[in-house]
Amino acid sequence: ENATIFTLEHASGWAYGDNFLFLDMFQPFDNGTSLYCEWHPRFSSRKILGNEEGYGFVKDILLASELNVGANMFAETRIYLFGLGLDLDIPHFSFFSLNLFLRDDVGIQDSPTFQISPSWNIPFEVGGLKWTFGGFLDYAGAEGDSSEAQLLTCPQLLLDVSNLMDAPGNMYLGIEYQYWKNKYGNDGVDESVVQFMGKWFF
Repeated sequence: ENATIFTLEHASGWAYGDNFLFLDMFQPFDNGTSLYCEWHPRFSSRKILGNEEGYGFVKDILLASELNVGANMFAETRIYLFGLGLDLDIPHFSFFSLNLFLRDDVGIQDSPTFQISPSWNIPFEVGGLKWTFGGFLDYAGAEGDSSEAQLLTCPQLLLDVSNLMDAPGNMYLGIEYQYWKNKYGNDGVDESVVQFMGKWFF
């Protein structure tokens, strides 16, 4: 089954931390459109304490939080996450972040669980073409007896096509592979999807 997804993303730094926000619109041209949004605000110890040098291999230690909200014709999603973030200094990576969360899905009555969320980006060049390999992985533990542990990862391989027009960093084309084990915590409900992706920065 084919599907169209429009995503709006925002990433920024501010005086005491950083922000990442995205909004997914599934099937935006159909009556059954659904929305999903995540907001990731973090507070930086390096910025707050004025430690410009960081902590060696650990570039920054952050107070991390996340809000997940989704809505479609069948159900609503609301998940709160709080924890610790680490920005690591790894050669060849433009960034590598690891967030360790306490995770509370308010739609599940059982006790909260944990979530481990690395994200990364690696720029590289082959034959004069500029590429990036990035993505994220979320591993969330089971919440009581009603939700199984789940794993979601979305690695992306993208070509900087705007670099061919002497405007690097503006437009990317490539693929994203989405793998979701025990989708929404449902035992045995797995998803494996290859998606064509276009990204435009403005």
